[in-house]
Amino acid sequence: MNLFFRRYGVWLLNFLAVSLFSQTDSVFKLTTLTVPLTTHSVAPGIVLNHCWKYQKGDDIKWADTSYNDKDWKYSSTELIFKESSKGYFENCGWFRLRIHVDSQLLNKPIAFMIDHLGASEIYLDGKLITSFGKIDATDIIKDEMYYPSYEPRAFIFKGGCEHLLAVRYHNTNAIQDSESKLVPAAGFEIKLGDLNESISYLRNDSFFYKGIMVFYFAFFLALGILHLLIFIFYPENKSNLYYTIFAFAFGLVFMVQAFSQITHNPGLIRSIISFSPIVPLFYSFGILAMLYTIFYSKILKILWVWVGLMIAYIISLKLKMPIPFISNLLTLFVIIEPIRVIIVSIYKKKEGAWILGSGVITTIVFFTTAILLIAGGHSEFLFNNGGWKGAIVGIVVLISTLSIPLSMSAYLARQFSKTNKDLQKKLIEVEELSAKSIEQEKEKQKILESQNENLEKQVKERTTEVVHQKRMIEEKQKEMIDSIKYAKRIQQSLLPTSKYLERIFNKLK
Repeated sequence: MNLFFRRYGVWLLNFLAVSLFSQTDSVFKLTTLTVPLTTHSVAPGIVLNHCWKYQKGDDIKWADTSYNDKDWKYSSTELIFKESSKGYFENCGWFRLRIHVDSQLLNKPIAFMIDHLGASEIYLDGKLITSFGKIDATDIIKDEMYYPSYEPRAFIFKGGCEHLLAVRYHNTNAIQDSESKLVPAAGFEIKLGDLNESISYLRNDSFFYKGIMVFYFAFFLALGILHLLIFIFYPENKSNLYYTIFAFAFGLVFMVQAFSQITHNPGLIRSIISFSPIVPLFYSFGILAMLYTIFYSKILKILWVWVGLMIAYIISLKLKMPIPFISNLLTLFVIIEPIRVIIVSIYKKKEGAWILGSGVITTIVFFTTAILLIAGGHSEFLFNNGGWKGAIVGIVVLISTLSIPLSMSAYLARQFSKTNKDLQKKLIEVEELSAKSIEQEKEKQKILESQNENLEKQVKERTTEVVHQKRMIEEKQKEMIDSIKYAKRIQQSLLPTSKYLERIFNKLK
């Protein structure tokens, strides 16, 4: 993705540079090595994009200054296959450019920079001055491809002002890449720049750009890990899981950008380019699923329809059978649906809708604007700004790329704050209830104590009464016993004695 930005996003920049030197039909007039605009994303220098002649095939004699190339066709160094006739480029070709060099640039070190996905040899006035990769003269399959990414190489325009620059270019993957829609063009882009400025860019500006990409990757990786841990400990809230998917995928974009600036392996660059259209689908899914979970408490069915289209799109890319308009449908849905969800949530006054909405909409508006500017050929508004304009663009980019995590952090902070306030209220309520319960318990205790005293008193009274009754009963019982004993003595005194009865019975016998 960054490769295309760098290749096609500088054409308007170089239109301004053209005004610094005049061109004829066959000679490129080089009068300066600098351009008025500066950028941190594109190597500084003049693009040699005019007056090239091209011939397919491979013959080392084509590097000679004496070779007559009148039958060669004028061509751009970018060989876009859909605009070229079939067989215009078949794995190898030569480009020649006649240059009229201003005398002030003679006999001074100049930076030669090229960007391509193949292998090349650079000849100046018939002599090999540098190469990128390795071209095998006997077998093109044995070529070693190289991705220079504007790596500066020093050379000198010696002698007079008229010079011939010849480029021997091989790319055995160009046709296959074009058929798979991976890279629509073969060829290269060459820049000539001030050597010190180019080395400074490589060491400082390029390093700064890579550092920013690494920072973004580490930042989103840390956010993803944090929300993944939150989800692990509290799986009921699935919005953290979907935010993790967004953070990992979004961070991966920046890691890919940083890695594309480091590697010189064209195979890895092709893998990065083929992988680039897929990554946005995953962080888009993460954002949509997160918004649905937060504001609808569930994932709407329309998202699963979108996921089905996404899978079909990925399969079509792998099978090299693109489905018409499917990428447009996916992109439109990702732009429109989050905005709809935010607007509806704000209208329904759902908690946090304004906070999350501001971040999501800011990011969507920025990336939509960036895509439209690049598609419309106005990428200089994004890439070719120095001074205060560049600072403003940098601030806008920083705010836009960090708006979602910042808004999500603000939303979570608000939720945590609200949760803490609710907990504090609950604690106060619990304390009040506890106090009431204690009071009630004390009252119950007092009542029980009072009841116990009454019961004890009643028990004492009852006990006294029972004792009194017992005494009375005992007294009554004693009186009765005494009466019985007294009656018994009376009865015994009235009855005859046994001896008397025995004498009576004896007389009767």
